[in-house]
Amino acid sequence: MSPSSSAYHNPLGLSYANIEQHQLNEVGNVRAVETGYCAMLNPDHVSPSRLKAFVDAYDIREPALEEDIADDQKSLLVARIALAIGKEQDFSGRWMGELAESMREFEQELIYVDDLNLVVVDFLGELDHHYGEHIDNQPVTNTVWPLDLPHDMDAEDAQTFLARENVSMTVVEVFDEDGETSFLGLAATGGGMDMSAEVAKAYVTLGEYPPAALEIDSPAGHVDMRAAQALMESYRAVKERVGMREQRLQSVVDAMSKGVESEPPSGPH
Repeated sequence: MSPSSSAYHNPLGLSYANIEQHQLNEVGNVRAVETGYCAMLNPDHVSPSRLKAFVDAYDIREPALEEDIADDQKSLLVARIALAIGKEQDFSGRWMGELAESMREFEQELIYVDDLNLVVVDFLGELDHHYGEHIDNQPVTNTVWPLDLPHDMDAEDAQTFLARENVSMTVVEVFDEDGETSFLGLAATGGGMDMSAEVAKAYVTLGEYPPAALEIDSPAGHVDMRAAQALMESYRAVKERVGMREQRLQSVVDAMSKGVESEPPSGPH
């Protein structure tokens, strides 16, 4: 729900879905989302929405992705994304060269799509190993900030993007008594007197304005500027929401007061 003013402009282009979240303490049954590039980008089952998230994140020039993208187009796009990730992570030149050569052979119709997929999966597996086996940052506390993700991003995507931006937060699943995922959240992977700046940065990294319940007292050098600007917008948006709620409630109270004043006296006639 975003502010309703017709003249309103979203200054940072983020989502307002999480601005009224509050920190939850002593949360039980919490587990970090585990993922890796190999599992996330396997050409055999990667979804168009996940591809789009990576295309946007790595600024890869591609035409609009359709839900029924052809297998050969998907495989070539995954290979391009893999090369972009490898370059960012300063991955081995040998592995990069092998994948690039396989892409050229595929485009020249010298190898089939299954052959390219094998090279891609092998490359991603080595990249995961280079990166640290898989992304599984474990929370150091049982304090959780609930997280409502955009419709085109899932928990694995979110975890990867946080790791990519080196944010000291992890995406966690909170389970109910039956072992089913109750909700997603953010938890700290490091300690400190005040993690508010990292919490705010994590929400912004995932395309969300941070909760207005956050209060950043960290020194200026430790605060991400975009996160600070986003939190200021959260304050403004919540203030506007509360003002609208106050007006609606006042209307109800006024109507009730008028009803009491006009109500005939009770008692025997």
